Amino acid sequence: YVIVYPEFKLKSKIVYEQFKIVLTKEENDIKYSKNFNNIHDVADILENDLEKVGISICPQIGRIKERLIEAGALGALMTGSGSSVFGLFKSNEHACDALSALQNMGKAFVVHSL
Repeated sequence: YVIVYPEFKLKSKIVYEQFKIVLTKEENDIKYSKNFNNIHDVADILENDLEKVGISICPQIGRIKERLIEAGALGALMTGSGSSVFGLFKSNEHACDALSALQNMGKAFVVHSL
């Protein structure tokens, strides 16, 4: 993974105040794959309902996501209520290669899952 912290904070209170959840639409169904056979299966289900609000407050979050994808991430997503964004890469080598393309977007780190 690569995590990019854009050095600005989104206040969770503001993000949640602006979040409008629709409880009756299918788009809010929980997506779950019983078997994650490969990293692409994980990338396919990345979702954060708060992300649209985060991007509306701070469009740079959307630009960071785009840059992660351009740098080879299989998927990218805002963390929690923001403002960090992570990209899921095929390998540690791919993540390290992408790091230089992300340095001007904020603090960028290569991290590993447990």
